[in-house]
Amino acid sequence: MSSAKRTIEIQADSELMKNQKHAAIMGRQQDFQSLQTRDGDAIFFSIGTDGIFYVTREARASSNGWSRKDLSSSTSDSGAGAAKAKSFTVSQDPRSLSINIACVMTKEGNDTLYLSQGNSIDSDQWATGVVWQSVPFDATSDSAPSPFLISDVYMLTQKADQGLGDLTMFVDIVETPKNQFKLLQRYYIEPESQTKWIRHSLPNDIEQGSISSCLGRREGDDVDGIYTLGKIGGSQSLMFKPKKDPWSPHIEPPSARFNCPSGVTALSSCLTKDGLSNLFVAADDGLFLFEAGPQKSDVEPTLIVPSSPAGKTNTFSGATCLRTSTIGTSTAVWGLNEQLDLIYTTCLAGEEPKPDQWSPPMRISSGVAQFAFYLNIQVPANVVFALIGDKKLLQLNQDPSSGDWTQRSITLPATELNEIFEVNTFTTHIKCTDQNGTPAAHSTIFLRAKQETQATVNGLYYKLSPDSQLEIEADITGTLTIIQETHSLSAATIQITSGDQTLTIDPNSKISERLSTVKSGSDLSKVRVTDSKGHTSPLVPSDVSQNDQEVVAKSLSRLLEIQSTLPDEGSDKTFALAAPPQDKPALWGVLSDSHQLHFVEDSDALCNMSAASSPALYSLMSSASLSTPADAIFTVAGDLFCFLKDAWEDVKEFVVRKTSEFWEILVFIGGKVYKALLNSVSAVYSAIEFLFNKIKVFFEKLVAWLGFMFNWGDILRSHRVAKNMIKLYAGRAVDKIDDLRKNVQTGFEDLRSFINGNSWQSLQDGGETIGQQQKGNTSRLSGADSPQSNWIVYHTNNGLTSAESEPRGAFYAMNKGAAQSLLEILEDAFNEEKENLNEAMEALRERVIYRIHDMSPIQAIQECLKILGTFLVGATEIIVLKLLDLVKLFVSALLDLLDAPLNIPIISPIYKWITDGDQLSCLDLVCLVTAIPGTLIYKLATNSVPFPDDPFTQSLIDASTFSEFSALLLEPHSSMVSFAANAPDQAAEAPSGAKRLTTYLKVSAIWVGAVSVGFAALKREGEISGQAVNYFAVALWFAEKAPGISANFPWPPGKWVIVGDIMMMVGLCKVLADNIGFPFIERNPVWKDFISPGAGTILSAVALVPAIAGYAEKKKYKLSDHVGLTGSLVSCCGGMLSMFTPVKLWGPQISAAAIAISAGCSLTSSGMTAGSGVCAINEAEVQPSPLMG
Repeated sequence: MSSAKRTIEIQADSELMKNQKHAAIMGRQQDFQSLQTRDGDAIFFSIGTDGIFYVTREARASSNGWSRKDLSSSTSDSGAGAAKAKSFTVSQDPRSLSINIACVMTKEGNDTLYLSQGNSIDSDQWATGVVWQSVPFDATSDSAPSPFLISDVYMLTQKADQGLGDLTMFVDIVETPKNQFKLLQRYYIEPESQTKWIRHSLPNDIEQGSISSCLGRREGDDVDGIYTLGKIGGSQSLMFKPKKDPWSPHIEPPSARFNCPSGVTALSSCLTKDGLSNLFVAADDGLFLFEAGPQKSDVEPTLIVPSSPAGKTNTFSGATCLRTSTIGTSTAVWGLNEQLDLIYTTCLAGEEPKPDQWSPPMRISSGVAQFAFYLNIQVPANVVFALIGDKKLLQLNQDPSSGDWTQRSITLPATELNEIFEVNTFTTHIKCTDQNGTPAAHSTIFLRAKQETQATVNGLYYKLSPDSQLEIEADITGTLTIIQETHSLSAATIQITSGDQTLTIDPNSKISERLSTVKSGSDLSKVRVTDSKGHTSPLVPSDVSQNDQEVVAKSLSRLLEIQSTLPDEGSDKTFALAAPPQDKPALWGVLSDSHQLHFVEDSDALCNMSAASSPALYSLMSSASLSTPADAIFTVAGDLFCFLKDAWEDVKEFVVRKTSEFWEILVFIGGKVYKALLNSVSAVYSAIEFLFNKIKVFFEKLVAWLGFMFNWGDILRSHRVAKNMIKLYAGRAVDKIDDLRKNVQTGFEDLRSFINGNSWQSLQDGGETIGQQQKGNTSRLSGADSPQSNWIVYHTNNGLTSAESEPRGAFYAMNKGAAQSLLEILEDAFNEEKENLNEAMEALRERVIYRIHDMSPIQAIQECLKILGTFLVGATEIIVLKLLDLVKLFVSALLDLLDAPLNIPIISPIYKWITDGDQLSCLDLVCLVTAIPGTLIYKLATNSVPFPDDPFTQSLIDASTFSEFSALLLEPHSSMVSFAANAPDQAAEAPSGAKRLTTYLKVSAIWVGAVSVGFAALKREGEISGQAVNYFAVALWFAEKAPGISANFPWPPGKWVIVGDIMMMVGLCKVLADNIGFPFIERNPVWKDFISPGAGTILSAVALVPAIAGYAEKKKYKLSDHVGLTGSLVSCCGGMLSMFTPVKLWGPQISAAAIAISAGCSLTSSGMTAGSGVCAINEAEVQPSPLMG
């Protein structure tokens, strides 16, 4: 085996497409709050609609990205039909980040307070829940009301110099629960004191629901206190009252009454780095601040964000909920206003009293029922959880540099196998190969994103960052799949490094290419989109005028020109842009009136804006100054376009202009001018989305146009043709099983005749090594590494661990005594040939397989036959015949097995949907593995589908016997579109059905190989087992052999095709014996570690001979023959390593090497088989063969 250092080459392809996850979506929660870990990951607390208090943690390197734990069922009131969580609050220690939790449980109309303190943020602790302390009412000043009802709980944790932080806690209870006014009383809690509930009097006659409170600390106080907003005597009152007087704890401390702005509706406080509280209040005139400090009576607030709405939004006036936070260098205020718009503003920590330091308030989402947020402790960015309407719970993440917003759902482990979460994604398929093009299994890969982003990488959730790189391993096929959930046209650029190779992936690149095809309005009007059912419709609605389409087309071209000046890797940092082309205006815009859109540029723009009565925008645009005018609102592009998602109809005009260094967009809406820099690719794509909204083309329609969507009709026809072929072939095998022994004996006579002859020794060598052939083959497989081509492989290999099937009882009727007797005979036969077999295979391993990439196909073939010749013509026939006798005992169950229903996540429910209700079977799945990529690549190569929707295709699907199926394939049909449809300069001949089918099956082989290798690894590592796995293994064997089955067409086949077919049927015997599920065979160590791997080696060696003989006796050669021969050779060499895989016989080192090389051979051979299919596209016959000199 070569010890040379392996060079890794990286290939990658990205696509905007729908993708799926086997997960349940967290829906509406009764209440929720969020905290964070030291890494900035979310800790989400909520009460579900089932009345259980949960913690849901963001979980990196997990399949769903979240882990959920029931916290409340461990309280003493829990149990069947017992207490339910009513409310809760959480507080985090600013220094240690440990978490204090209070939860109110209610049972039979009475509430109980529970407290859990000092919970670590480490994930290990949460796995076992938390320790609760019951805090029953024990105030000495009052008796407990009946029923006992808790109205609100408040907590605040101050950092301590060491140990746990200092906890302050207040509780409001209903003092008069039987009174219609339900008056409140307040207590503070001392968890460690003998008396835990201490009265803290409220003003008289405060009713439940009429007050708002939050905790904080004033300058000069030694303890925290509580701010209270309520009505006294018909007017609002805002006050602060310390928890207690530290020097006279039995005397209630005095309150400080603040001067309350008019119309206060919500308040919130947050601590400064010194532990003092800034108090924010939402009022009629906007957002006010009571600055951290003494906060004495009659203190006046500062109006920091005036209420100046744009289109009745972007204002804190009338906010029903306010939440605030200061972390590191940032302070953020979030509010939910009367329109259910979620608004936020930020400033630098310490600059809160200065109105000009606050960012303009911007709506980030609308229709919000509840929200929670935190400022990421690692990067200066907001993380928000928002309940949209009554059901949709989203996490919104802000990029710290661009301000772009991304969103994702909270996905939890699925509770049912058929649960599926589908979302638009940018999916990237990465393939690592060595210098020969062989997939580099388990390559170490480092990932770094140019922007903060979340992604699923090979089925596990991670966060990618520009500041650190993620180390991850490719799978056994050398591939890595990255899935970024998206709700926009842009995605984070990713840098991939393996060894000394680095590749930067821009998932947006195809979007830009497709957009650039639009040069005019007529181009737009011609665009049609196709849905997954094959139905087409125009991109632009019919009621949009040609004029408006022309305006959008012109604007699109301008935006793409701006994008071309931006860094390819997606950076949005400040830099000087290239000057615009001299023939392109530096100012352009779109104006609208009641009838249509108008495209304007340069002086035309100023003229039209003035005519459109836009004085503010006109003044701004005519200003020669680069500074922001006083009447313009400057915001980041991410915030602006997030706001415009729901406000695009209100925008009457916008302008894009070039300053000395930047392009900027100015939007006129609701009497306001908003300005943002177009200094990143994501900002430009957001502008493009906004532009298309103006002609009623929304995101989902853009995805259908600019992304990829499976055409399931085309795929299902391919699937059904292949499925029927395999079923008919399997049926023929069952029917002809009694004739197979005689055919095997005849086949071995032909093999001996060929080996003893000298035709294989006279094959001349063209000099090209297998490694060189393989390297050249990769260029033939255009589209093979696309995410859509590999979608089925990804979900099959990920889903098999959860697959389920129904036991098929037919297997259990076999004669077990006869089977045991045959096993003993096989063991004796193998023992008799063990020494010869070991000697031959060890020589083959060292002289051919370990050197195979450096040998030419002819060198490898001749060396193989020199080593194996004597052994192959000897005792192997006896072993093969005994295998045949064994399979006769249960072959009748084969067809039942192939039809076994298979429930596998994602694929089963999608199959049921695309087939209008069909149950997926094992054979259906493997036929989908061929149909999805095979149809895509075939169409890419020929501009036609392999099986059109016509009577001929239907006749193949309906054929009832293998001979009928074969006869149909010989007939020419006018509906068969030539492979050369995309090459009109070639003489195009409609290929026969046989050629179309054979080519399609060969092209599909590469993905069958990937599933096979992944499946074998999962099975070997014990991650999958059971009936479903066994049934799938048999069906997968048929998919692997499908190109060989197609060699029967045209009928009748040649001699060596028949011999190869006979040996293939014997191979089926072994596969059935491996997977029938009988404990005495499947688990028999003699079978598992000796007979089965030995039989695999022998059958692979025998199968090599008819492949060589068929090639050697050809009179004319095609390129596909050479490539196909190499594929067969490498496949057989990989199979011959089977006997070296049992660890018990060969030890871990030899076993691991055999498994790895065998997997590489399988992937290489399937790639070469696919390459031979591509070569078959209207190739000409040549003679002599280049390999023969």
